[in-house]
Amino acid sequence: MSPTQAKVPETKKTTPSTRSGGKQPKPEIANPTPPTERKPWFDPSRIGWDLAAVLFLALVFGPQAWIKSVMQKHGEQRSDFPGTGGELARHLLDKADLGDV
Repeated sequence: MSPTQAKVPETKKTTPSTRSGGKQPKPEIANPTPPTERKPWFDPSRIGWDLAAVLFLALVFGPQAWIKSVMQKHGEQRSDFPGTGGELARHLLDKADLGDV
C-alpha cells in the first residue's frame, strides 16, 4: 500500500435477525405453475348468458314499470265518468240482463 492511501477498516457484514429466534428466512421458491392470464372486462363467450339475464330482468320488471307509467299518466279522477268501476259493471250487467253474475 502506498503512503498516500489510508487504510479503510474492514466491517463485518451482519445479517439482521428475525423474530423467529435469529433464523434466516428461507429463499422463495419459484412458482412451478405459470400465472394465469387476466380475463378482459368483456368476454364475448359470455354474451349469451349476459343477454339471457337482461331479457329475464326485462320480462320480470318491464311490465311493472310499464303499468306504473300508465297509471301515473292516466290515474287521476275524471269528472265525466260518474260512479265507481263496480257501479259501471253492475249497470252494464243489468242492461244486458245478466243479473245472476
